[in-house]
Amino acid sequence: MPDAALFRVYSFMIPRFNPFRHDASGHPLDDCVTWWRAQQDNLLAYARLQSMGELEAEDLLAESIKQIVRAVADRRLEPTPGNLTPYAFTVIRNTAISWKKKHASRKNVEQAYLQETAQTEQPFLIAQDPNHLRKELKKRLLLLPVELAEIIVMKIWSGLSFSEIATITHCPKSTVDSRYRDALARLRKMLRDNPIAE
Repeated sequence: MPDAALFRVYSFMIPRFNPFRHDASGHPLDDCVTWWRAQQDNLLAYARLQSMGELEAEDLLAESIKQIVRAVADRRLEPTPGNLTPYAFTVIRNTAISWKKKHASRKNVEQAYLQETAQTEQPFLIAQDPNHLRKELKKRLLLLPVELAEIIVMKIWSGLSFSEIATITHCPKSTVDSRYRDALARLRKMLRDNPIAE
């Protein structure tokens, strides 16, 4: 997974941004790094929903770091958690949409690979995993349509408001609310029909 150190690496790539500039409040990217460490798991979960594989999800995260550094350097983005979280979700979503348009055939190949590997998993290994419940819930979340699953990740895991989610997804707030309720109902039905075995 992309590390917070990427903030410093990308800062060197932007000529107008001096990564060594310090003032009384510290390094300009310190707030970004602190925020990243707190949100990286939520953003990775969201990136997984938007992508076709683990590597692409990590690439989406790296791209979001690069764009955050560029926006902070350009002073288009104030590095506060209230600004960084919605911005990162928007970058991940928009980048994923752009990449999907460019790589439609790659998507089909990766999907076939994921289906093939899912069929070869051994059930006895799952029972030994201490994070079994969390992994099973993530698998169920991946069964939902992306437009429903992304709402769950942003609302429950990252604590964004419906207004912030509406801005990120370019949907009315009422649509976000109804998708949230629909996603929860579908997850409940999945768990009733096929409970998670311990």
